[in-house]
Amino acid sequence: MKIYNPQNSAKDAEEETGDTFGHEGPGDTNHLKETTSKQLKEKILRLQKSNEGLKRFVYRAAHDLKAPLASLRGLINIAKIENRNTPMSEYLHLMEKSVVKLGDFIHDLVEYSKNEFAEVKSSVVDFESLVNKVWGNHGYMDGVDKIEKILTIHSKVPFYTDPGRLEIIFGNMISNAIKYHDLTKKNPRIRIHIKVYADKAVIKFLDNGKGIDPTIIDKIFDQFFKSEDNNHSSGLGLFIVKEAVNKLRGEVTVKSTQKEKTEFTVVLPNQLPASN
Repeated sequence: MKIYNPQNSAKDAEEETGDTFGHEGPGDTNHLKETTSKQLKEKILRLQKSNEGLKRFVYRAAHDLKAPLASLRGLINIAKIENRNTPMSEYLHLMEKSVVKLGDFIHDLVEYSKNEFAEVKSSVVDFESLVNKVWGNHGYMDGVDKIEKILTIHSKVPFYTDPGRLEIIFGNMISNAIKYHDLTKKNPRIRIHIKVYADKAVIKFLDNGKGIDPTIIDKIFDQFFKSEDNNHSSGLGLFIVKEAVNKLRGEVTVKSTQKEKTEFTVVLPNQLPASN
């Protein structure tokens, strides 16, 4: 009969089972590292496949939703022409606003997806062409034809960054400035001032619109944030701007005087190739 002794218990177990307790050889350590590395690679691969699947779903769903929305908006416009100066015209106007709101939300989802999943790729930027393109894309917005666009660019070196994300930033900044314009003012305007340095670009978006309530200015970059007088917004625009700027390792700040002006400043690093 064996007498139990805690100090000998591990040794006894080794003798009876052939297992070694508390002793790992080099082979065991290497095997553990290989197993862990393999499991990690498998998890990364599964995440990559999941992200790709989600990205494809967002793009496909957005495409399938945009087409009928465009058709619906066209039919509403025809109905508005045929029912001009009738009670029906007001209902059609409300219907159009709802369709536009849904279209803007789908657009924001696609932009968020692009920023979240796309790899950052830098190339040289033509700021003037970018601003003209983005401004033209927003030609449908109410009052845009009454707002003066002022663009100034100071650059002695080329600026390199991800053009897709930069377009997302400019698109949301310009859209926001147009949306909150104040046509009661004598000269409503949006000024875009760009200064490029060897290490960065400083981009300012200035407008003399409605300004931002100081009680909410710290929340405007939050996801799905909507002010009380802005229920038509998706609440994603400025959040997407902040996320895109973060992806480019930059920063975005805002200062505003309610009912007078707003100034957004975006600072982005210049990803100049080493040869430059």
